[in-house]
Amino acid sequence: MCIRDRYRDAVETAQESKDSEIVEDLLKFFLENKNKEFFTVALYTCYDLIRPDVVLELSWRFQLFEYSIPYFVQILKELTHRVETVQKKHEDREKKEEKQAQQQMNQPLDIGEMVMMMPGLNQMQMLMPPPGSMPGVLPGMNTMPGGMPGGMPGYGQPGGGIYQPMGGNNGMNYNTYQGPY
Repeated sequence: MCIRDRYRDAVETAQESKDSEIVEDLLKFFLENKNKEFFTVALYTCYDLIRPDVVLELSWRFQLFEYSIPYFVQILKELTHRVETVQKKHEDREKKEEKQAQQQMNQPLDIGEMVMMMPGLNQMQMLMPPPGSMPGVLPGMNTMPGGMPGGMPGYGQPGGGIYQPMGGNNGMNYNTYQGPY
């Protein structure tokens, strides 16, 4: 009877120590002394301090799977619960982020936010119309570079500012004037 009390005290002391190395050494001690019952008691009492791979290896080496199955059932139940909890939190977080993104998409943009979202554009460029689309300028009207009306003929047009003599050039290049560009 005295040995059983010592073994029980050893298991309780190992549990209170919260040291998995001490618990694993105690498991090995029980197996080396062919004390399968206290191996099972230690598994049940200290299950949160024992790594499953250690229990699996010891069970295999000493052919004690029938004694370690309750431990594995308990560990699998706990791990399944943890995975379900993490998965639920992840799904809740995704739903919340999706809802926030949808709300942001439905909100009108502030001009300041637009400037910040488009790097390289200053506020004046955002307020001015694109070149060639100034109010009062009809399509095909002669404009200067930058979209100002009343420019010199050919300026602001493709190929504008290049002198080309009338008639053919007989294979000679008369394009000597390149303009202000």
